[in-house]
Formats: sequence, C-alpha cells, structure tokens
Amino acid sequence: GRALAPLHGRWPAAARDAALAELDPHGLLEDAREPWMDDGAAGDEVVPGFGEPRVIAPGLALRLASGTVDGAPGSSPPTDRLLLPTSGTTDRPAWAILEETALVAAARVASEVLALGPQESWLAVMPLYHVGGLSILTRGLCSGAATVALPRFSVEGVRRALHEGGEGRAVTGVSLVPTMLHRLLEAGVGPGTLRTALVGGAACAPALVERALAAGWPVRTTWGLTEAASQVTTMPAGRMAEAPGASGVPLPGMAVEVAEPDADGAGELVVRGPTLFRGYVGRPDRSARALRDGALWTGDIGRVRADGVVEVLDRRVDLIVSGGENVLPSRVEAVLAGVPGVAAAAVVGLPDAEWGQRVAAAVEAAPGDGRDGEALVAACAEAARRALAAHEVPRTWRVVEALPRTGSGKVRRAAVRDGWAARPEEG
Repeated sequence: GRALAPLHGRWPAAARDAALAELDPHGLLEDAREPWMDDGAAGDEVVPGFGEPRVIAPGLALRLASGTVDGAPGSSPPTDRLLLPTSGTTDRPAWAILEETALVAAARVASEVLALGPQESWLAVMPLYHVGGLSILTRGLCSGAATVALPRFSVEGVRRALHEGGEGRAVTGVSLVPTMLHRLLEAGVGPGTLRTALVGGAACAPALVERALAAGWPVRTTWGLTEAASQVTTMPAGRMAEAPGASGVPLPGMAVEVAEPDADGAGELVVRGPTLFRGYVGRPDRSARALRDGALWTGDIGRVRADGVVEVLDRRVDLIVSGGENVLPSRVEAVLAGVPGVAAAAVVGLPDAEWGQRVAAAVEAAPGDGRDGEALVAACAEAARRALAAHEVPRTWRVVEALPRTGSGKVRRAAVRDGWAARPEEG
C-alpha cells in the first residue's frame, strides 16, 4: 500500500537526514514556493539519491514512502498508511504506522464527541505534521466542519481569528497546547465565538484550567497519542470545573486500563480500541513493547477514577526517584506554573551521589516580569515548600528565557536535562 509521511519544512539538516535514513522514501511532494531541500531544488529537479519526484506542487511538504514499512509484530493486508513522527521529547522521533481504518475511526468518534458538523469551523494553529494538527483536518473531512488554518501560532493571529472570524466564518473550535493557552490568557485574549477549546499535547496545570474557565474559555482537556491516531480521552463539556487536572473520559469505543496499580491506583495506562497504530517503522523491538495482547502500552503513568475520569500523571521515563521516593515531574511543574511571573517550568532528575537523583527545576520567566532570577526562584521555592512533600521540592534551580520545545509545543525534558549536564555551573 501507499504511505505518506509529513515532515516539517524547516527541520534542521540533522533531523532531515535522520528522517531520510529511517524512511528511505521513493519520492517527494514538495511545495515549489517554499522548497524543503537545502539547495532550494523545486520545479522538475530530481532530489539526489531518491529518484525522480512523483509530484511537486504547492501544499504540505510531504514525503512519499512506498513499499514495505512493516514494523509491528504480525501483519495485515496492505492499505493506505500515514507515517507520523512521535513527539520525541525524550528520544529522537519514531515513525508510527497508522492505517486508513484507524485514522477514519479516530476522526469519526472525535467528531461525535465534539459535536462537529458543517456549521462548525476549527482553527488550526498546531503543526500539521503532528497528529494533533493533522487530526483537525481528518475530523473536518469526516464531519464537514471547516478548517481555518494559520501559518503558525501567534497571539495576534489567534485573537483576530477568534474575534473577526476566518475566511468569512466564525471560529467555533480551536486546539491548543497549554503553552499557547497560557500566552493567550497573559495577553488578555478572550474566547470570542469559541464553543470548544481543546487543550492537550502536554500536562495542563489545574491552575491554568481554572484561570481559563474564569476568563470564559470553553476549555476541554484531552489526552491522546500519535500511536492512537490522536484523542483517547476528552473531558465532557461542562465538567471541567469538577476536575481541572483530569484528562477526560475515554471516547466511545476506547478503553483505558491501569496496569499493575500502586497503592494510590496509579500505574501504566493501557489503551484498547480501533484507532491503534501498527507499530514503528524499522523498530520491531520497540513495536513489540508498545503493542501487547492487542493493546497499546502507552508509557504514561495515570489512574482511572471511580467515575471513569482518567488522570494522566506523567511519563514513566520521566519519573524521578530521589532517596527511594518517587517524584512526578508534572506534579511539581503544576505548582510552579501557578507562581506569578512563571510562564512554564520543566522538572527533571539529575544524578546525585547521595540521593541517586535530585529534583531540578528550570523556570521560564514570563515576558515582562520585572524580578531578577533570584527573586523568581525564591518565590518558586516558597510555593513548592507550601504545596509539596519535602522530597518533591527542587534542590537545584535555573531561570531561562525559553524552555526547549518540540514543534508541537511540548517541553523537551531530555534537552533540559542535557543542558544541565553541559553547563552544571549555571544551576
């Protein structure tokens, strides 16, 4: 079957080369107005080493990978497939194989939950080469909802779209990551004509949800994965205030279970349903770990409440063990995000001879905050001591202008950790 793999048109050379090596594509669909290759090749030129491009036309920068893309245990009849990069917050991205049936199932059930139809217009500010952005298009194709796309996220661009409409239509929905929502609230942007503001892609601090609700934003938190073709859970409309830190309830046809729960009911979240991927391109071992007994083992730590609401706590690989005590970075980050003057925070574990790991926090100062770094750290430390257990309070601090993020807006904790290792004297 055919397989398409969308790539970021401005990926650096190293990321581009890694993608080419892993995908080994047979052809290129490239925007002739904005060439993707370093040499600016466009029109009818041949891409060196990859044969003659089958199509070169305006539109998304896409890689056309044909032939065998098997990466999962077992096999199924060839179908049209999409190869999407995972977020890559802790490792280089893997390419998830999503078949047409999974993409359609995901789009239909999400459209049902969001009550989408031809009367709706969804604002797209997320990268379309990631599942969160691409799913806006697939939902629109299934439901008839219009997509109003901005070239990239900007506060002013969103403000205009929400209050002036887009392409002659009132915008009724938008997908955001928490960082985007924070920036919009900081700038005083109101919800305009929005009926739904879907927030996901990273943990959303309860304080941010409460602030958005108080400002009239129709926020609904969601949890999804590339490997599940986007949404797995979404909070029902009108229920956000009762559980501002939750990730929602499973979508129809989806099931979320907790594997080996601890005393608090938390464990690895396992997903079943018709939207699951087939595996990763060229990574059979990783595919076998993720897909077991017909279910997706997500690597996310969470719990399922008695009322069916799912709470996603953190990534298993990001868990910090300090002095024998477990520390969830997202719990600490949520406290720090509520401190005035903090735009975002990243919490990581650093090697420590005595404790095994010590908790370290990198804090991104909000634009316009007049305090120096020492004063901001003091405020953060005080808030942490008030709200957290002693073993959760960061011992090492750093204030930064901007935290490293993926193209979809997730903070790259691995890059924060590596930056500390490279410059330990700074914090």
